[in-house]
Amino acid sequence: MKCPEPGIYYDVPFADYLAWDAISKSELWAGRKSAAHLREAISHPKAPTESMRRGSFIHAYCLEPQILMSRYSVAPDGDKRTKAVKEAWAAFEATLEGREPVSAEDVAIAKRMHEALRNHPTAAALLFGPGRSEVSFVWVDPHSGVTCKGRADRMLEDSLQVPDLKTTIDASPDGFRYQIAKYGYERQAAFWCDGLQVLTGRAWTMPFVAIEVPTLEDLADPNFVVKISVQVLDAESVGSGQLAYMRQLQEYRDAERLNIWPGYPTDILTTRLPKWAFGYDVEPVNEF
Repeated sequence: MKCPEPGIYYDVPFADYLAWDAISKSELWAGRKSAAHLREAISHPKAPTESMRRGSFIHAYCLEPQILMSRYSVAPDGDKRTKAVKEAWAAFEATLEGREPVSAEDVAIAKRMHEALRNHPTAAALLFGPGRSEVSFVWVDPHSGVTCKGRADRMLEDSLQVPDLKTTIDASPDGFRYQIAKYGYERQAAFWCDGLQVLTGRAWTMPFVAIEVPTLEDLADPNFVVKISVQVLDAESVGSGQLAYMRQLQEYRDAERLNIWPGYPTDILTTRLPKWAFGYDVEPVNEF
């Protein structure tokens, strides 16, 4: 689908946004290893994983309740190997009409998370106060000339913030920073905030609302509390993300112009074990 002119757009269906011919943060992250990876991410995007589908449902439950009925339908419960449940599923699938099935378990978990966010003073102000949800925007990167796109969970124009809801295994102030590094959230913050500054002429920030996903066993505990923190990256971290995405956009522009999409270097490379493998006193983390 042809991408609209640079600007900020409200009420754009997610499928239409995905079809816009512009570079997204997800494509940049999927293609971070080489120009060849980036071309594959753009040409052949991978299907969402089960974890990603659950995250999308939680986002919709919390931020877009008006679209839940049109996008999702609660699936029958029970063992699909049994005749009764097989028949129930067959009848259920015949009525989906393009909607995605979700489990009753996921609904219960999303409901509890939504309640926790509503009761968290800072998260509630960011996610449920004045502002707009699922705002799409398009800009031309001034350094590379590449057309880019973003879709903010929330946009607070008065305070120049684009809060981003992140489901995570560890929302603690110390633990979530590893999730930021693992999934490249610093690149997302820099990419989107720079894009919005191009469009508005003003500096934006991206607070991350990190929320841990509970289990059904957690929900059965009357003393259980859903853990939430709100964090914003410091200037050095955002600067690191900015350098990373700018390098990628430059490589993309050059590869597209020459129609040469290199993968890894062709020379023999000298490699080295990570520090933790030598027994240094550092915590092993998933490297990327």
